[in-house]
Amino acid sequence: MNKFDKNSFLGSWLNIVQFKTIQNIKEKFPFYTQLDVMDCGPACLRMIAKFYGRHYSLQTLRDRSFITREGVSMLGISDAAESVGMRTAGIKISTEKLVEEAILPCILHWHQNHFVVLYKVKRNRKGKLFFFIADPASRLVCYGQKEFTPIRFKKRSFMSFLNRIGVQKKSHYRNGE
Repeated sequence: MNKFDKNSFLGSWLNIVQFKTIQNIKEKFPFYTQLDVMDCGPACLRMIAKFYGRHYSLQTLRDRSFITREGVSMLGISDAAESVGMRTAGIKISTEKLVEEAILPCILHWHQNHFVVLYKVKRNRKGKLFFFIADPASRLVCYGQKEFTPIRFKKRSFMSFLNRIGVQKKSHYRNGE
C-alpha cells in the first residue's frame, strides 16, 4: 500500500487521501444495480447510456435486449444499444490490447456468465495496472492486474460502445487522465 506505518499520522493521512481519491473516481461513474439475476447485461447498458447522457429504465433496456430465462447475450445487448442510438463492437481481445485500444467504458463478459462495465484503467507510477469495474451484482470495485487477468478476463469477449447521436463523450477515465 504505502511505505508509511498505517498507525502513524502520515500513514493514516495517506490512507484517507487514497480512499477519498478512489471515492471521487467512483462517484463520477453512473452506477446501477441489477434487480434480477438475469439483469446484468441491461444494467451495464444502462450505466453506459447514462455515461453518455441518456436515461433509460432498466425495463426498457431489458425489453430491447431480448432477455430470456437464461439471461441476455452479447448480441442482445448490442441490439439494445443500437436501438437507442449507440454503435457497438463485440470482439475477443487480450488484456494488453484491451488496455491499449478499448474505448471506455466497455462491457466485459465476466467468467463467461456475467456482464460488468470496465470504466477505467489506470497505471500507477510503478507501472502496475488497476482496473475499475462496475459490477451490477455488487458495487464499484478496483482490481490489480494479478486479480483481473488470470481468472476473470483472459482473452475474453468485450463490447465497446460509441455514442452515435451527438459528439462522443471523451472518457476522463482513461489511464488516470
